[in-house]
Amino acid sequence: MITVSTAELKTHLGRYLRLVRNGESINVTSHRHPIAQLVPSSSESDLDVIEPTRSIEVLRDLTAVPLGKPVDGVDALLADRSRR
Repeated sequence: MITVSTAELKTHLGRYLRLVRNGESINVTSHRHPIAQLVPSSSESDLDVIEPTRSIEVLRDLTAVPLGKPVDGVDALLADRSRR
């Protein structure tokens, strides 16, 4: 089993995904502590591809819902974070 840091994994993600696709398992570490394990999927049928129900043209014609008042995105994120 291969052990790789998050920085190394981000830098060479394609290489490590090819190894996993070929059956290798990879331990991912952050500051030398294990945080995740990449393992090959048991079969290709594990993946569910859902076909779109609307065409892209229909989606392009959608209009946004107008907001009642201006929203500050940073304030909304901070409020959500403080609730967690």
